[in-house]
Amino acid sequence: SGQPYSFSIWIRPEQTQSSAILHVASPSVGPLPWCLTFLGITHTGHLLAQSWSGNVEAVLGPVVPQSNWTHVAITYSDSTGLR
Repeated sequence: SGQPYSFSIWIRPEQTQSSAILHVASPSVGPLPWCLTFLGITHTGHLLAQSWSGNVEAVLGPVVPQSNWTHVAITYSDSTGLR
C-alpha cells in the first residue's frame, strides 16, 4: 500500500466485455484477505486501472479496440497518483 510501481502489458481482446486482466489478491489465510483488479475492461469496453493506498483509486481509460494489439502502461506514486 502506497509503494510506487509501474507495469505494462500488450493485450489483444477478442471481445470487449467485463473482464480482469491483472487481478491481485492476498493469501486467503489471515484475518483480512483482500483482492483488487488492478487492470480490467469494463462492460462498456473501457480500460479501468485501480490501485489501493488506503482507498481505491481508479482511472477510466479509452475503449479497447477488438482484435487489435494495444500496449497498456500503468504507474502509481504518492506524488502523481495513478496514471
